[in-house]
Amino acid sequence: MPRIELHLVDGRVFDLTGFTGEAVVDLLTREGIRPGDIRQTRHILDQDVVPSIICPRCGWRSYNPHDIAERYCGHCREFHDALMDRGI
Repeated sequence: MPRIELHLVDGRVFDLTGFTGEAVVDLLTREGIRPGDIRQTRHILDQDVVPSIICPRCGWRSYNPHDIAERYCGHCREFHDALMDRGI
């Protein structure tokens, strides 16, 4: 099973391996993590790192470099910063 890491701007890293989308949202809520706190996620396959981003609202994962750069969820069709402004 690949390892999935959530990297925050403050340097904290969470191991999300095996988490469902709902469990990711629960973790974000419990830890008080806002969309602006998330730097990136990493999907690690056999020592290869594949950058990705997880939507804090629905838990959808995107590997699209444009989604990562713009902090956008194609599933919700929302920018993460807009979600943050509305309190997710």
